[in-house]
This record gives sequence, C-alpha cells and structure tokens, in this order.
Amino acid sequence: MQPMLAFGDLLRPIGDDAFFAEYHRQKPLYVKGGASGLPELMTWSTLNRLLGLSSYWTRHSLHLMLDRVPVATEDYCREVPGPGGVAVQADPAKVQAWIDRGASVILNSIDSLTPELQAIAGTLEEALGGYVQANLYCSFGGHQAFSSHFDTHDVFAIQTEGEKTWRIYEGRVAHPISHAMIKEPDADFRRRNQGEVAMEVTMGPGDLLYIPRGQYHEALATSAACIHVSFGVVPLRGLDLLQLLEKHYLADPLFREELPAPGAADGAEALTLYLSRLSDRMTALLREPEVLADLAQAQRNHRGVRGFYDLPRRRSSQTYRLVAGNLRVRQQDRGFILTDSRQGAPLPPGTQRFMDWILTKRQFTRAQIDAEFRELSAEQRSALLGQLETMRVIEMVGAPTGAIRPASPRERAYPR
Repeated sequence: MQPMLAFGDLLRPIGDDAFFAEYHRQKPLYVKGGASGLPELMTWSTLNRLLGLSSYWTRHSLHLMLDRVPVATEDYCREVPGPGGVAVQADPAKVQAWIDRGASVILNSIDSLTPELQAIAGTLEEALGGYVQANLYCSFGGHQAFSSHFDTHDVFAIQTEGEKTWRIYEGRVAHPISHAMIKEPDADFRRRNQGEVAMEVTMGPGDLLYIPRGQYHEALATSAACIHVSFGVVPLRGLDLLQLLEKHYLADPLFREELPAPGAADGAEALTLYLSRLSDRMTALLREPEVLADLAQAQRNHRGVRGFYDLPRRRSSQTYRLVAGNLRVRQQDRGFILTDSRQGAPLPPGTQRFMDWILTKRQFTRAQIDAEFRELSAEQRSALLGQLETMRVIEMVGAPTGAIRPASPRERAYPR
C-alpha cells in the first residue's frame, strides 16, 4: 500500500508557506533531518535488490562515472538475446568491477520502483505542479562523479545512506533548459559564472537539500560509501506553450495565410501589418476560456505514470453504453459543441476530449473514465456523465462490472 505523505513532511520544521515564500525558485534550502521521519527510502539492501533486476538496467537507465569521467557503455554493458531481438543491458559482473575501482552508480527514472519513491514523487508533483523524475546516486569516498554544474530543473536531494558533502555556489544561470544553445558551453564558462561557495553542508541519512534550477553545485562522498536520491521537478515552461497552442493556431485562418510576397513594392509594410495582426490574435487567444482550460489541463496532465495494484481484488464499476448515434464534437466560434448536424449544445471549456472519447466507445465503465480523465475532478466527471444521461446520449447498463456474486452450492463444492 502506498505511504501517505504530505509536502510538509519533507520540510520539517520548515512549513509549506515559508518554503514557497522564501526558497522556491529563489535560493537553496538545507533541512537537517527533514526526511528522517519518513519510511526508509533507499537502504543498501533495497538498492542491492533493485540492481538484481538486471533486465531493467540498460545503457539508458544505468550509468557509471569514475573521477568525473563517464564509463563507456561498451565497458559495462553487453548485448543479450530477447524475444524482441538483441538488447544492450548492464552486465552485473562488469558493473561490480567498476564499483570496485570506486565508480559511482547512477540509476535513472527509479520513481516507480518502490512505494516510498512513488509517494515522494507524487507528493512533489502535486505540490509543485511539474513532472518529477527520481535518480539514485551511489558514491564512494574519495571519488567524485561530477564536477560543479547546474541542473535544468529544481532538485530535492535526500540522503539515505552514509554521508556526502555538498557545495552550493553563488552563481546561477537564469532559467536553463536542455538545449544546445542554453547548456554550459565549456569549463571556462563555469569558472567565470559559478562564483564563490555560498553554502557547504555535510548530509547524513534523512537530510534534505533543495537546489533551485540553474544553481551551481557539486557533491563528494565523505563516508566510505553513500546513497542519495535526487527528485528533479520539471514544470511546463513558456516554450511549451507554442506546442500546446498549435491546434488553436491551426483552427484560425489568419495563421494559415501566406506571408506577404517579399518582392512586392509594399512587402515590408505588408509584412509588418500581418505580424501586427498575428500578435493581436495571439494575445486574444491566450485570454480565451477554451485556451486557458487547455493550458490548465496540460499542467494537470504533466505528471509521471505511477500506481499500485491490489490483486486479486477487482473493484466494482458502473457500466455505461452509448445510445445516441450520429453525434460528433465540432469547433464553433473558438469553442466546441456536441452536435448531430441539426442542432448543437455547447461544451464546457476543457471537456471536448472527454466527449470525443465517449463517442468512440460503444460501452465503458466509470473506472475507465476515472483513469482516462484524471485532469478533471471526480465532481466534474460525475456532472458530465449525469448531463449525458439526461440528454439521452448514454445510459447505465445492469449491475456494476466486477461485482462479486455469491458462489452457488455446486461451485463451493466443486471449485473450478
């Protein structure tokens, strides 16, 4: 069962309000013992068990670093046969040989591998509104994996075993992203921009360190061996709007117009006028309820895919079927309507995907609706289903699916 966890549980004694007012996206925060009251996040025995899942660890999910130099893939991975063809996986014997020399082990995207990791990743996503990825760093005394650097996302580092000393520098790059134009060009740039050491802390098990995006930092194991887990938080950014708004641009004839011909006598003036019209239309688009609803939905959907099972239990779920034919969702006046070609009903902003999905299903359950449309609240989903029932678009079907019926005397005597 997934542990229950509140964002404030990670920050004790710093409260949520103080964190957002004084630290979030502003400056680093070290909380000694902040995560010490949580269930064990990553022990040596847990790490050994996870590393034993050898088919999971590939050249993409497991990396090795020795004294700031990455170990070449071919030096710790090998090709293995599989039903889908040859795969390149980390070879445990080769990985162990590099560990014996002091190499650091980096495990990427581990946030779904244990209930504790899932709980923290989900809590951070809920509190901070961004996708969270957890990476594990296993390091050994006297060997540094990375020189000072900055990350393109906020970091919440939790020490789980051993000790590691962190240096946080004054320098900070403004809003970096993973792009060749923005990434650090060379070591000289780092030396010029990282500045002096602003904070130095030695973290032990249960300690937490928050590092804002772009802040220069480095770390070195100060015990014989140590583990820390870094949770990187990646929210949607202004650049993401361009892709999210594409469908709205496609629906607007102005954005599909040809640019004025450059050879025309009034070409420069006509281009300036056209760009002005585009600018005005973009500004108007960003204020429309349908666009705002889409952007809010995109933010809610910007999450990792995680979950738990409770087999063999099956949950009961009400079944619905589509009873009205020849319906479709159509865009009209910057909004959407549900129409049968003769008449139409306006759809609330942000619900067109809900309607499109239902119109493609002959039969579906409430559990499917809840799983597919988590960006809508339970109340919104219930209200929409109720409205569709009232409009005779859908209707309930019999008893909930998955309901457990009592076994007959014969079945009890002769189980299958």
